[in-house]
Amino acid sequence: GQRIAAKSDRPDLTYTFTVLDTDQVNAVTYSGGYIYIHRGLLAYLGSEAELAAVLGHEIGHVTARHIARSQAGATAANVGATLIGILTGSPDLMNVAGLAGGVLVSGYSREQESEADELGVKFISRAGYEPAAMADSLRNFWNLEQFELQQAREEKRSPSGGGGLLASHPDTDKRIRELQELVSKTSTG
Repeated sequence: GQRIAAKSDRPDLTYTFTVLDTDQVNAVTYSGGYIYIHRGLLAYLGSEAELAAVLGHEIGHVTARHIARSQAGATAANVGATLIGILTGSPDLMNVAGLAGGVLVSGYSREQESEADELGVKFISRAGYEPAAMADSLRNFWNLEQFELQQAREEKRSPSGGGGLLASHPDTDKRIRELQELVSKTSTG
């Protein structure tokens, strides 16, 4: 992680990388450069370059200040909900507005995910890793989720593993195609 962070657009930041002892297949980033990789994710990576890709993506969120933007959005949503409560005198309406605002600002937007992907490709390339590993790692997680969905259908149950790596990442197959195009341009350009 430090090797990639040193090649990021913000190498002066302090990055802290931690492996969480959980079988969940996930990675998360918090403000202050804290990046957490769940142990379960490691089982689905085929190479060091794929781990670098996941870390590069998370570092992309940090360098693009996505966390700060999400926190600002959450604060604005809370202020808006409070104003609705004050202006209407209805605590119930305030709670509904707060929940709606929370849903709107939860997770990263499609644009932020795409930006983190692009930055991740750039950072891992600079660090000497194969940029195609970004699409490869994403494809591994997408395949895992498709397998889980198929199993759940066959067993007539709800899919398990809510909150996995791709739960808040829309249009995974589109992201994979975009990454393949980006890598192709990176390799030829």
